Amino acid sequence: MYKRIFYLLFLIGILNNACHTNTTQSGKTSGQENVQNRENNPGPLELTFSKSSYGKSDTLKLSILNKADSDIILALRCGYYLEMSYQKSVNRKWSENKEFSYMMLKCPTHTHIIKPHERFEFSLPSSLFNSTGTFRLVIPFNVVNENTNPTLTSGPFEIR
Repeated sequence: MYKRIFYLLFLIGILNNACHTNTTQSGKTSGQENVQNRENNPGPLELTFSKSSYGKSDTLKLSILNKADSDIILALRCGYYLEMSYQKSVNRKWSENKEFSYMMLKCPTHTHIIKPHERFEFSLPSSLFNSTGTFRLVIPFNVVNENTNPTLTSGPFEIR
């Protein structure tokens, strides 16, 4: 019973977080392989990409590492699609958060728990960005037993 209440409160937090961005991690990409996105204060999650530049028909392979000693909860739209948004760099400024088309699907959101020091892998077709340019991802998450709604903001990557 308590787990259901907790998950309901988590989902309410995710929905609330969609309207507010509280960035706890951001960074810069470097290199071509296993691109890491970090800041001086990396936070509980580490996001890596397979590379820093993608063609329109490529697939971004994301890996999220839980560096915390607590469980991290992510939301999966329809039990599969990672709930997140993206921003595009326009004139060296980041746009407002934009939603991926799958966020419009009317299906249940499921929670996915990343245990401490484990990884979550997700593939994202670059065609979902509907344009070329420089982008970054904004991923809401929750740390179990904390009353916050932080987000993970990736470093920039290119869709060409």
